[in-house]
Amino acid sequence: MPSVLDTLAAHSDNPSSFLALNSGNEYFHDERFEGTCAYRTSGRYVLQFGGPFTAPEHRERLLDAFAAHAGRRLVAVQLQRADAELYAARGFTVNQIGASYAVDLSRFTLRGSRFVRLRNKISRARRAGLEVTEVRDGDDCAELDRLDRRWLREKGRHVKELRFLVGQRDGSLQVTPYTSCALEPAEGHHVNNIVLQDIEPDDRTPHVSMPYNPTVLNEVLRALAS
Repeated sequence: MPSVLDTLAAHSDNPSSFLALNSGNEYFHDERFEGTCAYRTSGRYVLQFGGPFTAPEHRERLLDAFAAHAGRRLVAVQLQRADAELYAARGFTVNQIGASYAVDLSRFTLRGSRFVRLRNKISRARRAGLEVTEVRDGDDCAELDRLDRRWLREKGRHVKELRFLVGQRDGSLQVTPYTSCALEPAEGHHVNNIVLQDIEPDDRTPHVSMPYNPTVLNEVLRALAS
């Protein structure tokens, strides 16, 4: 049986499928064919992430097998359109809770008047000596841990760290380059987390669409200018 990572690499085109590798997830397999369903149990509910990961010709049967295994209290999130149609055809209620956008990097460019402010801010940051360090698996992440602890404390006394639908920096299935991230040292400390809803409470932009959100762009420009 292939590993979950190999299964996702072979059969998933979901841009957030790496979240299926987080520690604490469980995996359903059907011995009749290669594939998996990633899920967690919360109370009486089974929370599935990303639909059935398998070859197209096996997706319906894997979903049927998993739904029978999970029972009536199955909730699936982060589905793409083809997945949502499979669930709708089986009587599930389907609601849209966000939208994602994709950019063809082979044709994307920062040229032109649209991004002139961003180019100027990047040039200013380079002249100011801004350094970006890529943190990889096995590196010392004490500063990131400190940042996480401080950020959680600021949210309240009884706040717990999110475990589902949030990227993970460590774990048995989190390997380079999946754990790489960027940090900019400044006077011995690194950048802070920013919660979009703290700035725009009604904004529900999902993770993969953040780079195209105007509020996020303004915050990036403001940080580069500071």
